[in-house]
Amino acid sequence: CINLDKDTQLDAVAILHKDGKQRPVILEFQGRGIIMEATIYHLNNMAVDFDADVVSFNYRGIGKSTGTANSAKNLIQDGVSLALAIMKCGVPSSNIILSGTCMGGAIALESAAKLHKMGHKVYVISNKTFSKLSKMLSASAVNRHKLEIVHTKDKVLTSLLQPATSQILKSTGWEINAKRAFNQIDAQHKEYFVYHPSKSELEQGASEDDGVVPYNASLHYSLKSQRRKEKAKIKEKVEILTQHLQKEPNNPEEIEEMDQLIIKLIQMKDRKIESSTCSFYDEKKVIKTGSEILKLERRLKKVNKNFGTESAQAKDVQDKLGNLYATFQEQNSRYKLTGHNQSMNLLKGRATNRPASSLYKDFVDKVRNNIEMEKSI
Repeated sequence: CINLDKDTQLDAVAILHKDGKQRPVILEFQGRGIIMEATIYHLNNMAVDFDADVVSFNYRGIGKSTGTANSAKNLIQDGVSLALAIMKCGVPSSNIILSGTCMGGAIALESAAKLHKMGHKVYVISNKTFSKLSKMLSASAVNRHKLEIVHTKDKVLTSLLQPATSQILKSTGWEINAKRAFNQIDAQHKEYFVYHPSKSELEQGASEDDGVVPYNASLHYSLKSQRRKEKAKIKEKVEILTQHLQKEPNNPEEIEEMDQLIIKLIQMKDRKIESSTCSFYDEKKVIKTGSEILKLERRLKKVNKNFGTESAQAKDVQDKLGNLYATFQEQNSRYKLTGHNQSMNLLKGRATNRPASSLYKDFVDKVRNNIEMEKSI
């Protein structure tokens, strides 16, 4: 447990390799409706498949974590505090990767941006994250009630709803601006994935949305103009280098630079996850069960306080919780190509045949290479 103050204690788990070897440390942020206990299977697989130490936690007020989240700042502070606690254990900030899906990815980005301002250059990778919470809520509301509205009108309606939604969230302290946080972190320390079907999948009727975050509210969509400018600059450099290499084909420095530019272009294209990798029905079942567990855990606290831990009422709630935990574990075993486990499957190449299958692993390996370089100095 991590103590933040007298009223707030975060429940956390660390999955460490026994050999004591220094590895990248992945700090996994849970998404909305997901509790840490439900992702132990996934966290363990991350530790094995990425050859990394993995830490995760419940935000304040979730599961066994105490305290209350009165604003998004509280959740961001939870993430920052966990990262600082890892550093206090002797892990350099350059060995730490903040990682999360959807809401977890947004909180991870906000936490990473704050840590960078403090001088701690952690890495961050987000999966299926929105650009702003207000935009996601507005786009989701439009999608939920649109009936026969065509996609081009969705964007117009979302843009009309978003300012009012943003104002409400700002006034209550719950606006989360993942795009702003992403832009505050230098390029070498950040990466992301997004769900988006291929052209053939769109032609077959696949939705542009990922089941949680509408595509036009995603971080990827909001960065479109920036990506275009970046691609244009890279292509211009490639053209110049091509001309130089035609005159001097054996220049090793220019050949290396050309290779790096081409790799960068490929990676920019391969942040997309095809719809064939997703099974949102299973993901929604897991989220629903997780929500039921949270409600019962709150109820158990009240019952214990009012009737005592050994009362019949408390035992009844405990039995129901036990059944729900078992259901959650069973669902988690099938939770292979959705939500949090998506990045793991991308790594192993099971989910897609695109080069993106190795992007997450490449990001972890970049941190691993930094560790090896520091050892050799």
